[in-house]
Amino acid sequence: MPHTDEDFRREVASKTISELRRDHPYAANCHRAMLAREKSGVAVVSASIRSFRDFLLQMGPRPGRDWTIDRIDADDPEYAPGKIRWADKRQQANNRTITIMLSVRGEIKPLTDWARRTGTHPNTIRQRLRRGYDHEEAVYGKKSTRAAGDEPINAASPLGDPSPGNGWLPGLTTSKWEGPYQRASKAWPAHSRQLFTRDVFAMWIISCRVDALSADQTGKYKDKYQTHWSLRQSLIERMSHEERQMWVRSLKHRPVTEPAQAAKMVAAIFGRSDSANTLT
Repeated sequence: MPHTDEDFRREVASKTISELRRDHPYAANCHRAMLAREKSGVAVVSASIRSFRDFLLQMGPRPGRDWTIDRIDADDPEYAPGKIRWADKRQQANNRTITIMLSVRGEIKPLTDWARRTGTHPNTIRQRLRRGYDHEEAVYGKKSTRAAGDEPINAASPLGDPSPGNGWLPGLTTSKWEGPYQRASKAWPAHSRQLFTRDVFAMWIISCRVDALSADQTGKYKDKYQTHWSLRQSLIERMSHEERQMWVRSLKHRPVTEPAQAAKMVAAIFGRSDSANTLT
């Protein structure tokens, strides 16, 4: 095994992928699992670690047999440099989700139990709590008038509460983004249009920009990269679980870097060429 970081980099650069997978089986299994999660639509893998060689160079050598690869933010669907790390048992324990107890209409249950009962994803309830909802609003959605024991409120409405994507993230100008979004939204299939929010539209484009700029994080595009990285992080934090799923499944792998380009692509994907959806 390499004794220094430089030894490790030389090893990774000199060996074939098959040899690297043989010599680093745990990292290889983790990398395969990441790609499988992306293929199934529940995660995103940054272009900078898509190849196993790049993944090893970013992660570095495994510090010890008890160390595992850990996502720093379990709610973040993206695997990327700065978002994953080698973690020992203490760090893993500190990063485990703490059981959150919620009191709703006289009943006290773990957050995950309320999620199962209402058909709401646990991450959606956590995000509502972070936005200042009380326990009942977090479980049933704001302005809920349902009685305890009723059927899930989210059966007909996947979001279940007003989305933060109803307005543009600070830093994105309405004059540039709203028109293309409206054209794209009109072309989007009606059955899932509710989930195609402004945040999803922006996340698609901003993520593609981050990927395009990732090759030069220290040169002339460093500031631009950092700005878009921050925008993407802000979007991730305020998007609901369902919005993240829409971004991951439907948009992530179609590279676009401008709102107008995205609107044109959506119209092309769904075969909408009427004048209302054609860019001028």
